[in-house]
Amino acid sequence: KSSAGPSIIDGGPLTLTDLASVALSTLNAKSRIEAEREVVSDPLFESFIKAAGEKGFFTESKLEGKDTLSPEAEEHRQRLLYENKYRKVVAKFRSKLAVREEQQMLHGGFGGGGANNVGSGGGSP
Repeated sequence: KSSAGPSIIDGGPLTLTDLASVALSTLNAKSRIEAEREVVSDPLFESFIKAAGEKGFFTESKLEGKDTLSPEAEEHRQRLLYENKYRKVVAKFRSKLAVREEQQMLHGGFGGGGANNVGSGGGSP
């Protein structure tokens, strides 16, 4: 018996973690964190995020005038804005991957564009 408490086997109450683990296993799926780790290690993601940066997606103006912040507060604000935008880029990339995989499944698996299609389509992330 593990130190984590009662398990599914011994009839103890189920936790949300138990349910999520069984569901992920049954569906042969990944948790969001696991999937995002995989995404950010993908070389295509590196070029996708680089393109977003080159288009100015991560550029944020400093507050000026009466809204001027202390250097520490401005740094914190910039970091929060960057993290929020980074999450948006990750979500957009994952969405593009999902669409590509769906199209490949509909068109018999292989063919239909290849991996280089992920970054195409224009527009900002």
